[in-house]
Amino acid sequence: SLWIDAAREFTMNTDFDILDVLSPTQLGLSELMEVMKRESAGKETIRRLNDKIQLVDIVDQLGVPQMPVLYSTRQPADTAALTAAFDEIQDADFDIIVKPTHLSNATGALAFNGPEWRARKFEAWMVAEHMDKFMNQRAEDCESEALKSVAAGYVIQPRYRSVVEFKWPLELRVVTLWGKARLAVWWWGRELGPKNTTPHRTTFFVRCTEGSFSSQDTWQVISRHPGGNRGYAEALRLFTEGLPAMALMSEAVATGVGAPFLRSDFFVGSQEHGIRLNEVAYGSSAHLMDCGADEMAAILQQGYSVCKRVGSEVLARQLATGSGMPAELSTALAVACAGQLSPVPAEECATPRPAPAPTPQRTVVASATKVEVLGAPRVAPVGILPSPSKQPGMTGGAVMMPTAARGNFPHVGASAIQSVLLQRVGVAAPPHMSAAPQVRPAVSFGYRR
Repeated sequence: SLWIDAAREFTMNTDFDILDVLSPTQLGLSELMEVMKRESAGKETIRRLNDKIQLVDIVDQLGVPQMPVLYSTRQPADTAALTAAFDEIQDADFDIIVKPTHLSNATGALAFNGPEWRARKFEAWMVAEHMDKFMNQRAEDCESEALKSVAAGYVIQPRYRSVVEFKWPLELRVVTLWGKARLAVWWWGRELGPKNTTPHRTTFFVRCTEGSFSSQDTWQVISRHPGGNRGYAEALRLFTEGLPAMALMSEAVATGVGAPFLRSDFFVGSQEHGIRLNEVAYGSSAHLMDCGADEMAAILQQGYSVCKRVGSEVLARQLATGSGMPAELSTALAVACAGQLSPVPAEECATPRPAPAPTPQRTVVASATKVEVLGAPRVAPVGILPSPSKQPGMTGGAVMMPTAARGNFPHVGASAIQSVLLQRVGVAAPPHMSAAPQVRPAVSFGYRR
């Protein structure tokens, strides 16, 4: 396996070694992540990655671009120091985010710009009061032991703004296994609910290799988005163009700290800042459960038995020397930032609501030679695999997936079948699948009752 070969070549920091506590049976990804989080207690490298102040130093030493820090503290907020910091910030473009270094999921974060500051009559002591409130909070019980041990603190940074004006900046989470980027996700949640009305925007980018890892590898886009959203289309373009650089940056961080599994989150789409690393996460898998989780768990668990090892103090000394930005990464960033940025206002980042669809009465299963119609009162996605041309033993044009594919990539909308059927066999899908998708051709879809 290409991924097990990557593990053999990888030098793991012993702070991440969990081989001795792993079950001899294969664990699922969520179970493996729980072991990682539990065993992170007392591991200095993992603690430093979770600490936003110390992460800045690590990333600087690796030469990976990140947002600058305008102010940081671990002490109760000093109003006089904050006043001086805000006076200095307001001399430039005043658009900042204030966030804790020891919490997650934007807990305790505060963002504002100059007009908002003046309109709401903010003063430095108000920010200091806000910071002190969250300085006394600790990470939630579900977080890793390493994050729970991070000393409380706060940083102030410029706010990253993407030219595509969704509610949040464009952010892509890139996952590395054994020092190689495997997939990325633009995460909008999994389930539709009162607090999340846009899970259909969640999009996966899966690396496609041809026998070896290369900077020329392509990325397969997997989405259930119905289309009709200019902002979504522009975001996909920016992510796709920037992925080669983001893959290299995520690999540089994972290799530099010796982490067999790491998620690196990148901001994308700013004319001023370009692509910037926002933060990293170890032992986080909720966003991966719908995209080949079992295979990733197997790669990780097997890799612990074959990888090389080095003490955390050795890697810490290497980091302290500051290797700087690799030439390959510098080139990839230059290419990624050379593209044209097209601003998309917020009103063009909303997907029009489709008319209510009739209850589906049947499912179409198509191949290059025949079309079967199976009775199905409802349809549901059962999986997605690379195109048949890359799967031994599969006939070209088949779009029905075997049972083994179930659960790999269910985030694929029904509308996507329309494109595949017309492209492969010239057969139109039923009317309830008629929305125009934007899907890359190297994808196969299967639906089953």
